[in-house]
Amino acid sequence: MQIQKVLTNNVISVIDEQGTEIVVMGRGRFQRHPGDPVDEALIDKSFRLEDHRLTSGWKCCFKRFCMMWSR
Repeated sequence: MQIQKVLTNNVISVIDEQGTEIVVMGRGRFQRHPGDPVDEALIDKSFRLEDHRLTSGWKCCFKRFCMMWSR
């Protein structure tokens, strides 16, 4: 898996081996940058969108959740 975007210290968007975007959460800090590989041992939860028509709406809602949660 390769990091596509860092959303917060504990939440990142990654691209898996099949080219699918997955949002992953971890208990530790990922401390990585886009393009870096992901240490899969740090992943606690992963979220994969099955209906790709909803991708843009999901990203928007998830960003809002992360901003509210980090306050």
